[in-house]
Amino acid sequence: MAQNVPFLTARFRKLLAELPHLPRALALVWQAARHWTAAWAALLVVQGLLPLATVYLSRALVNRVVAAFRSRGAWEDLRPALVLVALMAGILLLAEALRAAAGWVRTAQSELVQDHISRLV
Repeated sequence: MAQNVPFLTARFRKLLAELPHLPRALALVWQAARHWTAAWAALLVVQGLLPLATVYLSRALVNRVVAAFRSRGAWEDLRPALVLVALMAGILLLAEALRAAAGWVRTAQSELVQDHISRLV
């Protein structure tokens, strides 16, 4: 770990040196692809919330499975666990769909930014 400290320090310094350029870069991207940038930001927020939903569902699912085992598999205790399994599957499918959509949005956004920069040059 100590071997990586100089490398990480150099990377951090390089990042700090580039930070003043960030507002201009973001303005350029916003100017070139405003709607795609807004879509990308919205997708990013939703993708950030999905792991939180997964954690809460996992906790509830474990509690329901434990309750079902304690009741020796009574349907009244098993049904809520199955509903949570379906919700978990839905969240995981949604995460994959959003990941694919974000890739598509980033591609469209990058092409528009590239075209915009070409026109500026």
